Amino acid sequence: MVGSNRDITDRVEAEEALRASESRLEEAQRTAQVGDWEYNVATEELTWSAEVYRIYGTSPAEFRPTGEGFYQLAHSEDRERIRALVAEGLRRGGQFSYEHRIILPNGDVRWVTQVNGPAGKGADNAAMRRGTVQDITVRNLAARELRESEERYRSLIEDQSEFVSRYTPDGTLTFVNAAYSAQHGMTPDEMVGMNIFDFLPHDEQARVRRYVAELGADTPFDRIENRVVMPDGTLRWQEWTDRAFVDDTGQVNEIKAFGRDVTERKENEEIMRRGEARLVEAQQIGNVGSWTQNFLGDKQIETHWSGQLCRIYGIEPGDVPQDFSAFLEFIHPDEREDMIQAWQDANDGGESYDIEHRIIRPDGDVRHAHTKARFITEDTKGIRRCVGATSDITARKEMEGALRDREQMLSGIFETASVGLTLTDPDGRFLQTNLAYQTMLGRSAEELLNMTFWDVTHESDQDLQLEKYSELVAGDSDSYQINKRYIHKNGSVIWVNLNVSRLTDDAGNMIGDAKGNRGAASTVPKNGNGRPAYRRRSA
Repeated sequence: MVGSNRDITDRVEAEEALRASESRLEEAQRTAQVGDWEYNVATEELTWSAEVYRIYGTSPAEFRPTGEGFYQLAHSEDRERIRALVAEGLRRGGQFSYEHRIILPNGDVRWVTQVNGPAGKGADNAAMRRGTVQDITVRNLAARELRESEERYRSLIEDQSEFVSRYTPDGTLTFVNAAYSAQHGMTPDEMVGMNIFDFLPHDEQARVRRYVAELGADTPFDRIENRVVMPDGTLRWQEWTDRAFVDDTGQVNEIKAFGRDVTERKENEEIMRRGEARLVEAQQIGNVGSWTQNFLGDKQIETHWSGQLCRIYGIEPGDVPQDFSAFLEFIHPDEREDMIQAWQDANDGGESYDIEHRIIRPDGDVRHAHTKARFITEDTKGIRRCVGATSDITARKEMEGALRDREQMLSGIFETASVGLTLTDPDGRFLQTNLAYQTMLGRSAEELLNMTFWDVTHESDQDLQLEKYSELVAGDSDSYQINKRYIHKNGSVIWVNLNVSRLTDDAGNMIGDAKGNRGAASTVPKNGNGRPAYRRRSA
């Protein structure tokens, strides 16, 4: 047996190195989803790497690549465009690239990018071409989603009725939506590049500049309300919510702002503020305080008192009683049961109550109050509440007491006076007489209430009485004094010294007169039927 041996170590190692290199290349292509190919233009022979087969969803056993086969794998809507691109690229020589869709055997559609170039140096017009194909489906989908997202975002921003803007820290606008620019009577393009501070009245600029300067990494979000000057010179209110975007160093790059016109709200707030101020003033002038009780369920009560009500009760706003039992501590002990009963009757269906009561303030001072309240049920929210108003009537009560005392004193004087006193209306009808006058005429109080002073005046004195009384009624005099005669019930004549004073209301209208009578009895002639001889005359 004869044998020969040749050392092929170098060749084997080279082959192993080549296989390892090809393995690494294949792995790299798989990772990057990039395959390479080689194409003979003259013979239309096409060679694919393993990754190209994977990209196209096939294998060497299933598909033998050719130039025409390449076109058949392309999406039908892209084929003619690809043929024209390749033909023009080959005519010009050099390298070119393009993107297109391919259809996999399972029907999936993928996006790829092709790079086509000459093979070898100086072979611009050579028959051999080399290139790569990369699967860019994910990238394209992401780009499409990004475009769609941007379109949706832009559509959303442009369709917003609220204002949207972006500006740099110095106030320069980089974007505005249509709603914002329309309020200022401009287009978005006209406003971009302008400065937000130019739209502010002079007295607002310093405050808004401080606000913008404080936006940053520590305070990325904030809100502000400020006035702006419109093109016609009028002022309007805007509310803005701002977000600052910062870089890695913490510096603000841009500020995005969302705003709206709040002029109507601010005007309503001002009207309400003025109304509340007038209400407070009215409550102070009228010494009337308001209150509200909200019944929240589970016996929870939320109580609110106005400032004037706190002053009436002599407490601070923070000491307002939050339940009924605590409130009763302010009510005079003699009147607590009446208050409880009134409150319960209203709560059980009476809906409202109206009661006068006394208050014992923390300093011991006792005040008189008049409280009106009403229970309300808000069906939409299911909240039951009681609203009311309490007025301090201490001054009125003290005046009423003083008036009663005075009336009692005057009544005592009237009744016990030794002279005859009367009170009559403008027609002369007796409204009140005292005992001395009744005794003087021999008539009871009831009899005199059905008579006039003309009925008891002597006929010969009625003209004089009428003259003086007419002047009094006309307002030409406030009082008069005469000597006159009365007729006693028994027919005797009584001479009196009469003092009459005119009584008027606040408007100066006469409401009656008061008469003081001093006199002595005498007899007068009688006519044939035994009655006093005098004329009766109506006043």
